[in-house]
Amino acid sequence: GTHQLSREEIVDNIMEVFMGGIDTTANSLAFLFYLLAKHEPVQTRLVAEIDSLLGKRKANSSDLQTMPFLKACVKETLRLYPPIPINARTTTDDTSIGGYHIPKDTIVMINLYVMSRDESIFPDPDEFKPDRWLRGEQVEAAA
Repeated sequence: GTHQLSREEIVDNIMEVFMGGIDTTANSLAFLFYLLAKHEPVQTRLVAEIDSLLGKRKANSSDLQTMPFLKACVKETLRLYPPIPINARTTTDDTSIGGYHIPKDTIVMINLYVMSRDESIFPDPDEFKPDRWLRGEQVEAAA
């Protein structure tokens, strides 16, 4: 059957979406600032990238595409401190993952925190290394 949400349920859902988005963004920025404070050479390099692009003007959304080190710092922060460390998905079909049969409609838990600290994927997984997100010439140019 069809279930209509009450006004209270709608308000609760909207508040959850807004508050969840605010908390996760605020926490991610707090971790970014924490990591930059702990890694002064990274902070210095990031400030230099921003200053060289912006000078005294304010940033706009298109500037983000021209700041690879800033993007790398954000990605590395999210890798170390994912705002949602564990997520769940429901399989839509029978599937196989790593040799295990997973039937349709199975809830699969994804531990992003553990995955992002897998040494076979991320050498020195507990280290804050934004350069791991840069490609060849960007690493050389930024060094």
